[in-house]
Amino acid sequence: MSEKPLPPKLLLRDANTHRSPISPALSLTFLRFSIAALLVGAAIAVLVLRVVLPQQPERVWGAIGVAAIALVAWLIQYRGHWRHAMRFLAIGAWSAVTVIAVFTGGVMSPVVIAYPLIILMTGWLLSPLSAVITAGLTVVATVGLIAAEQWGWLARAYAIPLVWHGVDQIIVYIMAALIAFFVVRVYQNRIDESREAAAALIQRTADMEAGKLDLQRAQGVARVGSWGYELGTDIMRFSDEACRILGLREGTVLNQATCLAGVYSLDRDAMGEAWLSAVKSGHFDHEHRVQVGRDIRWVREKAEISYSPDGTPLKAVGVTQDITVRRLAEEGLRESEARYRSLVEFTPQPILVHRMGTLLFVNEAAIKLFGARDAAQLMTHQAQDLIHPDSQVSQRARMERINSDMPVTGMVEARFLRLDGRTIDVEVQGTAIVYQGERAIQVAIHDITEMKAHQKQLEHIAHFDALTGLPNRVLLADRLHQGMVQAQRRGTLLAVAYLDLDGFKAINDRYGHQTGDQLLIALAARMGQTQREGDTLARLGGDEFVAVLLDLDNADACLPMLTRLLSAAAKPVQLNGQTLQVSASLGVTFFPQSEGVDADQLLRQADQAMYQAKLAGKNRHHVFDTVLDRHVRGHHQSLERIRRALVDSEFVLHYQPKVNMRTGQVIGVEALIRWQHPEDGLLAPAAFLPVIENHALAVEVGEWVLATALEQVKQWQFQGLTLPVSVNVSAYQLQQPDFSLRLRAVQDACIDLPPDCLQLEVLETSAMTDMAHVSTVMSECRRYGVTFALDDFGTGYSSLTYLKHLPVSQLKIDQSFVRNMLDDPDDLAILEGIIGLASTFRREVIAEGVETVEHGVMLLQLGCHLAQGNGIAPAMPGSEIEGWLRRWQPAPAWRDQVLIRPQDLPLLIAGVEHRAWLGAVERYIKGERLEPPPLGPTECRLGGWLVGDGLVHHGSRPGFESVSPLHDRVHVVAGRLCELKSSGEGEQACARLGELQGPSQSLLAQLSALTES
Repeated sequence: MSEKPLPPKLLLRDANTHRSPISPALSLTFLRFSIAALLVGAAIAVLVLRVVLPQQPERVWGAIGVAAIALVAWLIQYRGHWRHAMRFLAIGAWSAVTVIAVFTGGVMSPVVIAYPLIILMTGWLLSPLSAVITAGLTVVATVGLIAAEQWGWLARAYAIPLVWHGVDQIIVYIMAALIAFFVVRVYQNRIDESREAAAALIQRTADMEAGKLDLQRAQGVARVGSWGYELGTDIMRFSDEACRILGLREGTVLNQATCLAGVYSLDRDAMGEAWLSAVKSGHFDHEHRVQVGRDIRWVREKAEISYSPDGTPLKAVGVTQDITVRRLAEEGLRESEARYRSLVEFTPQPILVHRMGTLLFVNEAAIKLFGARDAAQLMTHQAQDLIHPDSQVSQRARMERINSDMPVTGMVEARFLRLDGRTIDVEVQGTAIVYQGERAIQVAIHDITEMKAHQKQLEHIAHFDALTGLPNRVLLADRLHQGMVQAQRRGTLLAVAYLDLDGFKAINDRYGHQTGDQLLIALAARMGQTQREGDTLARLGGDEFVAVLLDLDNADACLPMLTRLLSAAAKPVQLNGQTLQVSASLGVTFFPQSEGVDADQLLRQADQAMYQAKLAGKNRHHVFDTVLDRHVRGHHQSLERIRRALVDSEFVLHYQPKVNMRTGQVIGVEALIRWQHPEDGLLAPAAFLPVIENHALAVEVGEWVLATALEQVKQWQFQGLTLPVSVNVSAYQLQQPDFSLRLRAVQDACIDLPPDCLQLEVLETSAMTDMAHVSTVMSECRRYGVTFALDDFGTGYSSLTYLKHLPVSQLKIDQSFVRNMLDDPDDLAILEGIIGLASTFRREVIAEGVETVEHGVMLLQLGCHLAQGNGIAPAMPGSEIEGWLRRWQPAPAWRDQVLIRPQDLPLLIAGVEHRAWLGAVERYIKGERLEPPPLGPTECRLGGWLVGDGLVHHGSRPGFESVSPLHDRVHVVAGRLCELKSSGEGEQACARLGELQGPSQSLLAQLSALTES
């Protein structure tokens, strides 16, 4: 069975009657220990008796009885009645031993040795008195057993073996040892508890002393002392701080009369009455003065009085607080308030004091400001009632900040209300003060109503035109800025209309300025009536006006408003019996634009558009052209940037070699300008030269090119290289009256140069403008050794007049013809014609744009030996020319080429025509052409030549008979591929284009072989 703990409530209940030398908890433990010991002893006795004395089974019943008594005691304590269990166990155990002794030999029975243990157990479980009683009963029982044995009243004793006596004694010794051990442990615990209690007492005493010191210090800090008064003995005791406050020695004991004698004489009677009243009510709270030497102190005393059950006052416990400083401060405050009233009462500045909106004080100036009869009338209102609704929120916030000790700005503007309802403009400043002992707010007021009215008048003058009353430039700038911000936010258009009156000056001069002003006033009023709400019409001065039109969905939305403006300005005006009439020219621009513009730019744009309207006939409007303006501004910016690049030496020259393809000789170089832009890198001439065309800057750049190129030729000459240089000259530069003189000056600056080292290239179109002047300039320059070449020949009119009258020694075939001559028979025909024309006029010819070896081969066959282009060498810095010269080798195919015979020229053209036809087929298959070229073998130009002139002039040559089958095969393959394309199999057709390349290459090779045969 598990041990059931005893409830604390039962422990406390039984502890009130507990007389045991040990605590209730230990007694309970000893009880359980004793029960367990009896049960163990009984069990051992039963076992031993059954083994040692099996012939005496009746002796077992005594041990069983002891075990039963122990079990019953266990059940009683288990139910919580541990005192009853102790008594039952003690009495039961003693009774059991006595009964067993009666039946087992009297005083000679082994169990009598248990009497001492039972006496000890009774003393520990119950009380010392119970032990004495048990001992007495034991003596009586022992005497009775002896007498009964003497008289023979006892039953015959069984023979008891010696072993049994030994076992009994051993059991008793073990139990005695356990009891002794328990007793020692109990006393040891009591000693430890006593020591702990002593230590706790010492610590508590020290804490109390420390608390007493802390209390004394706290009383000193708070200037509060304590006291106690026993009314029955008339004795008063004071704490150290109370003695200090009252001027007494520490430890002083007084009676009531002596204590009352220390009260200041003027306060003594009131003190006595307050005490008598407190005795009745039980509470004492009184402020009075006490005499301390020559000083007088203010104290406040508070006490609580306790009474006996019959209502007799017994004791008073109270405190004494030194309030001298507070009372002096209050007296000073009252004096300060009196001085404050005297100062602000008659000050000319309105002042009022309020607490949480309730007026506490107003001076005469405030009464006058708010229009009240007297202070009483004004103070019936709350402070909030005097504040205009426009200023309620800001003033309430300032009051909250002042009450929260937060910083506020000085004077602020606000609007107040007089009692008659009129609004006044004021400047106010609120300050936190102490008034009548509590926190309040003082408000100083400055009336600025007249100043604000004057300020508004000045603002109107500053923002409105004095004559017409319309907004002036200042207000226009503000309205325009706001309108631009609004247009961007709403995604709408804003229109700025600049209006100038037509004919106003004539009226002003004829009728005088007064009439002119009256006319302006009438027209301004009339035009203002045409504006929508939100729009602005402003006068800039004179007869110039500006309208700002807002919230336009598109540019056309402003047309009705512009029409109304023009109509209002053009209507006749009757003044002084005269009918006066003017019109208006109006320029319009819009915002936002593709490029960022500000308000000033909008006004300038509208002004420019207005002048265009005047030029167009007046009495109309003109919309500003932003695209043209942006182009003009961009052109000017580009010119300035190019000028700065020239000054900063950002331009460089690259040089492209010109060669004789047949011999491999380098005949010179062409100087080509480049711009080494710091941000955009190396720029080609097309990026900047068109900007300076027909501008004076073109002359400066051209002269820089001439000087730089000649200086480079001079450096090459020092290196042992003789390379003539050709320089392009613009038409504007060539047409300058002093061109030849400027050229001579550049040549003279580079001494020791041969005169024929410079060639000038002139565009064919440049010579067209003034041929006579150009011819004269060329002739003058030729006297200096300068030669001329006609550049890009073939792109202009290519008139024979040029070749007849212009002293040019060389024609440069434009690269557009050269690049396409392999695939375009028309370009080839033009090229052949130019070469023939140059030969006829005995002019040297050079081709530009040679990109491949094939280009060079065909040029050589046509009779053009000189060429330049990326297929020969790209343009390069002058420092790289020497290295290129060492590496340069002409293409081997060029060395053996001979001039084609006139009768073989159609063969050459036929090959080009076939390439052109083949290119058309490929473009159709790739989707780059809508319709295929003619696919029949006789429908192309080569097929017609094969059955016509080709058969007549070349039919007898070896290999001609194989040309037609190749040609037919090419057309068959091309037809199949085009059918695939037309049937929607374009990808398959593109993949099979290689089937067309093989036969085509064979055909071209065969045509070339015919040419060479």
